[in-house]
Amino acid sequence: MTDKLHLIVLIVMMLLALWAIPAQAQESVDAPVAEDSVDAVETIASGWFRTTIDGSSAETGRGQNSIAVRADGKTFVSYYNATKRSLDVAMQVLPLQGNCGTDQAWVCMTVDDSDTLDMGMANAIALYPTTNLPAVAYIVGDPNNPVNFALKFALATGCTTTCSWNISTIQAFSLNFRANQVDLVFSTNDNKPHVAYTVVNTQAPSGVNHTPLYYATIAGNGACNGGASGWECAVIDNGGRGVTDVAIGLNANHRPRIVYSRYDMSGNNFTNSWLMLAAYSVNSGNCGPQMNGSATWTCTQLRQFADYAPSAVDVAMNGSDMHIAYVNQTQARLNYMKLDFDNLTGNCGPNNQWHCAEIEATGYFAKPSIVLRQGTPSIAYTDKNDTNPAREILKLATPQAIGNCGPEDGLYLSWQCTTLDNGVTIGPVDQVGFAPTIGFDAQRSALEIAYGVNAAKNLVIVENHRPAPVLTSLGQDSAPAGSASVQVLITGKNFATDAWVVKDGVYVPTERISSTQVRATLDAAGLQQVATVNLRVCNPPFPLTDCSNSAPFQITAPVAGPQVFLPLVTK
Repeated sequence: MTDKLHLIVLIVMMLLALWAIPAQAQESVDAPVAEDSVDAVETIASGWFRTTIDGSSAETGRGQNSIAVRADGKTFVSYYNATKRSLDVAMQVLPLQGNCGTDQAWVCMTVDDSDTLDMGMANAIALYPTTNLPAVAYIVGDPNNPVNFALKFALATGCTTTCSWNISTIQAFSLNFRANQVDLVFSTNDNKPHVAYTVVNTQAPSGVNHTPLYYATIAGNGACNGGASGWECAVIDNGGRGVTDVAIGLNANHRPRIVYSRYDMSGNNFTNSWLMLAAYSVNSGNCGPQMNGSATWTCTQLRQFADYAPSAVDVAMNGSDMHIAYVNQTQARLNYMKLDFDNLTGNCGPNNQWHCAEIEATGYFAKPSIVLRQGTPSIAYTDKNDTNPAREILKLATPQAIGNCGPEDGLYLSWQCTTLDNGVTIGPVDQVGFAPTIGFDAQRSALEIAYGVNAAKNLVIVENHRPAPVLTSLGQDSAPAGSASVQVLITGKNFATDAWVVKDGVYVPTERISSTQVRATLDAAGLQQVATVNLRVCNPPFPLTDCSNSAPFQITAPVAGPQVFLPLVTK
């Protein structure tokens, strides 16, 4: 009897184990999986999701990238396509409605290309306030022939299924001059573009500045060499030996503020490097063009470093408050500075009015990217210290009361440095986090970071909200008019636990079965007339904007009722 009891218990346990397998398999559907291979092991931070923007055979993750996110959550990314030598822009669309990226959720388009010139290796994207569509300032040139260099401006129109682009030249450069770095922002009071950039004199004699800081905007008749009508260009800082990087923002009065890095030499020896700020001040400055005998900009030294130690910089503005992220080339450390106009007592900068903090050593010199999320900075950057063997990875730094990096006192008590993408293991490990650019999606209160995957040469994005749902099929795609309520099984992926089905903008009762299936109930009242309705699956937050592509459901002509035959009566 005891042996039989043991046997029964063993059989029950085996049945329970077999029953549990499908449940475990279902859980794995909800987990993010690597896109490069089914055998890949992807290390993405919890709560973050990585998808591909442009994974074509082209080298799309090699140049500078720039991101712009609209208030409705629609994202645009500009990038350099090394294979075509072209400036490309990717526009986020609904799944299966694009031509590139994971689930075809992006439209990848070429803005400007050439068989002989590099188009957009340096580029910056921003939203034109009048249309809420993107514009890109970018560098055109041939590294082997400086005479062909120019700074250009592309303005998008349309942008339904794709964008059309109106391209103009801001400034053309003569022999031995070429543009190098560029950044772009728009003022919302007058819709004007503001462009900061550098111009290199490749034949400058020793001891003479060869890379000054330039600024361009649309004003009056314009005065840019070879540029389109209306563009006005000016040298802002021609001191020191050279400017290495720039970032531009606007203060509360819509006046430009340019953060840049500059170094100097004495003979063949490097002397000092500075982190600088150029502020438009109308007619009371010490740099820039003159008006009525006075300079119109003020150039200020924020930080000084010994020898050749320029910095890669980025800036974010909150009114007139400035937030600066930079990585010093010699120290290879991520640093943060803030100017708080409500509290001009700090620990660094002119008159100790700035707050400075060293966040962490990166072991790698690369440009960081900073954005403000409800007034608080978030910095995306490349790190090479946290892996063995050392390789580039993508990280994010955010202020925390108790973090794992940064100072223990100061403006913020501490920082949290989080590894977002540690690479994908397919034999060798990818180097990731190349040229990160960060944006804030106010619709979802989420961060988005676009960057290059160096080994795969792809442009990818990580977001701390779920990828949009994708609808692939309807279990039933029609019903005759006059039917009772119908239950439709919908198959796809990325369905949240509280996903809803929407029929032509109206919520319908929804049962979530898994991350790949939901069941919608279409009530009889909505099935009375012959029509075509469209079904979508949408994930919160509300109102529902994170939606899948749509699928048509046909309400067909009613089925004829049974025919009644009267008996034949003869007389």
